[in-house]
Amino acid sequence: MNIETNNLSHIASFLQSQLKSYSFPNSQIQRNHQIIQNKLFSLSNYFQNSKEELEQIEGLILKETKGKLSHSHYENWNAIGQLFQKDVNTTLSQTLQYSYSKCQASYKKLNVNISTLNLYAHGKVQCRLWKNKKFDPRLSLSANVDGSLASGTASMKIGNDKIYAKANAKGWAGVVYGKAKAVLSFDEQTLSLGAGFAALKGSISCSFHIFGASVVLTGSGSIGSMEANVEYSHKNREWEFGSKLGFICGLGFKVKVNY
Repeated sequence: MNIETNNLSHIASFLQSQLKSYSFPNSQIQRNHQIIQNKLFSLSNYFQNSKEELEQIEGLILKETKGKLSHSHYENWNAIGQLFQKDVNTTLSQTLQYSYSKCQASYKKLNVNISTLNLYAHGKVQCRLWKNKKFDPRLSLSANVDGSLASGTASMKIGNDKIYAKANAKGWAGVVYGKAKAVLSFDEQTLSLGAGFAALKGSISCSFHIFGASVVLTGSGSIGSMEANVEYSHKNREWEFGSKLGFICGLGFKVKVNY
């Protein structure tokens, strides 16, 4: 691609160099000369603009793959560790995922993913009895089931390592979902419940990060839907709350603060 655009640049420069200003005593010759000069100028602009357009799409990467059914199962009982008061978790999880096809495109700092005929199901149970040799029980339960005819995501990041902003957008067509999550411990209390279906559903989130602190704002909407969601979470140095209730057309929000 670099060689091609360099050639276009050389042609544009050569045509530009042929633009000469002459005066002819014959008016017809003068008009013909001006017409030729205008044509050369137009050709030079054409090759220069073509070079710039090609360089703009040079960084575009497109990748398409056929989807497949994936399944994973995980068990880790850690019975001995729990018996001897170790800081370990007992974890059981099951995941099922399928997509008919996936397409990924990236251009500079923008990334886009699109998939069709999606199915996702996940369940997880995790518990802990001890922390630092002290009785500090923690129980986490989560389950998610959703399916969609098509889905897509896009993301972008600007800034540096210390101060930066990120934006993420997601969209679904023909989606049905259900989710539940509960976390109970001395340090955290989380409850999240939701279910619904929608002809079209989307969400966008913007996050701002300044020297380790962050604020995340999330907005969501749906059309042709019936949805109900509520979320609440409080844990060490983090607070989050959100809700959504919709019939035909739904709007929701979520705020998360880390400090």
